[in-house]
Amino acid sequence: MDKGASGFMLAAPASGSGKTAAACGLMAALRGRGLAVRACKCGPDYIDPMFHREVLGLDSLNLDLFFSDPESLRQNFAHHAAGADVTVVEGVMGYYDGMGLDTDQGSSYDVASVLGLPVILVVPARGAALSLAATVLGIIGFRKQTNIRGILLNRVSAMLYPRLKKMLEEELKKAGHEIPVIGYLPENPAFRFESRHLGLITPQEIEGLKEQTAQAGRILTETVDLELILRIAGEAERTDRVDKGTEAEEERKETRRSLPRTEGKNRLRIGIARDRAFCFYYKDNLELLER
Repeated sequence: MDKGASGFMLAAPASGSGKTAAACGLMAALRGRGLAVRACKCGPDYIDPMFHREVLGLDSLNLDLFFSDPESLRQNFAHHAAGADVTVVEGVMGYYDGMGLDTDQGSSYDVASVLGLPVILVVPARGAALSLAATVLGIIGFRKQTNIRGILLNRVSAMLYPRLKKMLEEELKKAGHEIPVIGYLPENPAFRFESRHLGLITPQEIEGLKEQTAQAGRILTETVDLELILRIAGEAERTDRVDKGTEAEEERKETRRSLPRTEGKNRLRIGIARDRAFCFYYKDNLELLER
């Protein structure tokens, strides 16, 4: 596939399942293989993209179906992923959790469906065995087309993992699903990020974060089948061939782009405070100011 076409989403049954740790570790592992990696985050989240930036040194893109219509979302994703070998998209909350208690609109599932992204489900496995199969089968069976192509177990020991993998794959196969368990995140400080009421502690407050995520990447090269992940990522739809949309939609987007510009001596200079206190920004808004 051409560059920009390869990508996958990391989703989970609920918040606190380990999506950010898995995303950062996989980004570091894939980048360690010499791949050009891009990152995205579902929903209007500020903090998780900061972690992505710490790992990659590049801004992460928010993918949100409240602020963006489906066509704009596809175009923004295609632009962001252009030139990358693989794009890692971190989901939000539980896979089907959307704008209300009774809707999947704006959820990770909704974003994955719009973008045609294969999904790897991050499942916390500590203190569970056969119940993991019930959880996974419930999520897979909740919608007809889930896009789930792999399972990644979190908080599992090296000794227990082979047995859990065998059990889960057999239970999935019985139910008619050929979905592999692609690896695991072990109990290790490299995968622990502290939280508070707004979510994770920001990267600026974590000493040695770069080395922590680098260590997470090194661990995952041993505990995750990266070749299989890349094959799954290759199933993503061609984002560089999305439809152009209706004439009215194109006109609306052009109007949004038509900002006042100044040239030469009258060129406008904009200062952006970016430090420990002022750090909640959307990449789209910064690009808007640049334009």
